Amino acid sequence: RDPEMSRGLGDVYKRQGFDYYRMAIIIAVLEKRLGYFFGGLDVYINIVGGLKLDDTAADLSVALALYSGLTDKVISDKLIALGEIGLGGELRSISHCEQRLAECERMGFETCIVPAHSLKSVDTSKFSMKIIGVRSIREAFKAIG
Repeated sequence: RDPEMSRGLGDVYKRQGFDYYRMAIIIAVLEKRLGYFFGGLDVYINIVGGLKLDDTAADLSVALALYSGLTDKVISDKLIALGEIGLGGELRSISHCEQRLAECERMGFETCIVPAHSLKSVDTSKFSMKIIGVRSIREAFKAIG
């Protein structure tokens, strides 16, 4: 069976630059843990610039993009989200959190959502951008309003 194709009629999952199976897991978590249904929809993910994302810290950004597309909720282009999503909807720590936050701020982001556990080793007072620590994908969705 071609992993580029569907689970059933109407739900073609296509992605450019992002792992198909990782995307399927994120969609499954959104459906099971949050009640968002993608089964009758076509889902496309495109990573700009021809890049290939293989860092699991991109999970939360992809989930927010899927959520935005499904609910028509606009997410600010000044917001960035980092975090690996577990099967229970929890957010797992990311490596090099402080360096990532510094780079996000340097790039002009004003708000960053990260796993709360990752912030334990970070001095957030060094940053002028708003840093929001969350424990789950549900908390991340609430944080964007």
